[in-house]
Amino acid sequence: MLHNRRRRLADIAQREAAGESFWTDEFSEPLRIRFQQIMGVLSQERGDIDVEARRLILFDEGWTSLVDDNYGEIYDYRKYMVSAPDDMMPTVLEAWYFACQSSNVRLTRGNRDLRPTYEKLVNNLLREHRLSFEMVKGEMVPFSSRELHVEVVEPTLRLLSEPTWAPVEAAYQKALSELSRGDAADAVTDAGTALQEALTLLGCDGNALGPLIKSAKQKKILSAHDAPMLEAIEKVFHWVSADRSASGDGHNSSPAELEDAWFIIHVVGAILVRVSKQTSRP
Repeated sequence: MLHNRRRRLADIAQREAAGESFWTDEFSEPLRIRFQQIMGVLSQERGDIDVEARRLILFDEGWTSLVDDNYGEIYDYRKYMVSAPDDMMPTVLEAWYFACQSSNVRLTRGNRDLRPTYEKLVNNLLREHRLSFEMVKGEMVPFSSRELHVEVVEPTLRLLSEPTWAPVEAAYQKALSELSRGDAADAVTDAGTALQEALTLLGCDGNALGPLIKSAKQKKILSAHDAPMLEAIEKVFHWVSADRSASGDGHNSSPAELEDAWFIIHVVGAILVRVSKQTSRP
C-alpha cells in the first residue's frame, strides 16, 4: 500500500473515530477500476469470464447489450463496469463470480478454486471504500449497519448455507433480496417465513408463527437462563408476528418502512443463530 492510500485510509479512520460515517451505496470510479484490476490479476482467461458474466446479466434483465449493441462482448461488459448505475453494480460483481462456476469457464489456479479469493478481494475493497454491501458465497448482501451485519446477518447466512437449512435460507435470502429492491413489506413477510420454516424444521407444531412459537416454548427449544431474557425473546417473537400480520405482503395494509424490515431481519437472524445451536434448552 502506497503513501497516498495509507494517508487517505488513516484520515477516514480518524474521522470515523470522531463519529463521522462514510458508509455509502455509491460505487466510485476508482473503486470500479480496482474491481477490474483484481479480475485481471486473478485470471488469464478473464475475457471468457467477462463474456459469460455479460450473458448472465443480459439473460436476467432481458437486454440485448449492456451499453451498446455495436460493442464487442468483452468491451461491452468492461464498459458497463465503469458506467453502470450504482444499483446495478452488485449484479455486475455477482455475475462475474457466478460466471466462474459455469460450464464454459472456471476460475482456478492449478486445482485451487479462486472464487473465494475473488470474494475476499471484493469484500476488502467494499470495506475500504465503505460500501454498504458484503459478498457472501457470491451474493451481494446489503446492510444498513455494519455492526449489526457482522454480528447477525453474516453468521446467519453462514449457518443457513448448510443443506439442512435450505428452506430457511431461501426465505431469509429472499427477505434480503426484497430489501435490496426497497420492498419492505415483502421483506417482512419473507423474514417471518424464514422464522416459521426454522421452527417447523426444529419439530415445532403449527402452521403460523403464533402456534409455532407456543410449541417451541413447550418443547423447550426456546428458553433462557433468566426471566428477563425469556421475556425479551418472547416479545421479539410477538413483535415479528404482529408486524408481519400488519405489514406483510399477505395483507392489504400500508407497506412497512425499510427500517422496520431491517429490524425484523436482524432480530430473526439472531434468533435463527440462537435456536440452531441446540434443539432443546433447559
